[in-house]
Amino acid sequence: MAQTTIKAYVDKKNEKYYLTGTCRGFKVEMDMTEESGGTNKGMNPMEMVLCGLGGCEIMSLISNSKEHKINIGDVWIELEGDYDTDGATRKKDIRPGFLEIRCIVHVKSDAPEEKVRELVEKMQKSSPVYDTISNAVRLQVKGVVVEK
Repeated sequence: MAQTTIKAYVDKKNEKYYLTGTCRGFKVEMDMTEESGGTNKGMNPMEMVLCGLGGCEIMSLISNSKEHKINIGDVWIELEGDYDTDGATRKKDIRPGFLEIRCIVHVKSDAPEEKVRELVEKMQKSSPVYDTISNAVRLQVKGVVVEK
């Protein structure tokens, strides 16, 4: 498969932080916690990043397990990330994004442990979200449309 473009649409209507994201006809809800001024109707974008990373890693693990003929059963990933909220609110001149993300990968498999560990290493190398987060990506705002 060659280079492809993914398009997504995120909008805010009436509520302060409540957002709807749409891609390929699927919708997700995002919001901030009540403590942060939201209504807590969905994950916040930072939580979505962690879930997107975990989901992509598991899908990469599944693909690699089939390719290497390693049977896997249930898989789950515990993820946690540290960031300073003062960066997002610009109270301090620091990065607003994650400073570190850690994960623990759990795999049910009858394969030898070493083979599963190798599979997890391949998972990281083939996960597009892992790559996007761990390497700088060019990001550009191509325009601003102000509607009245």
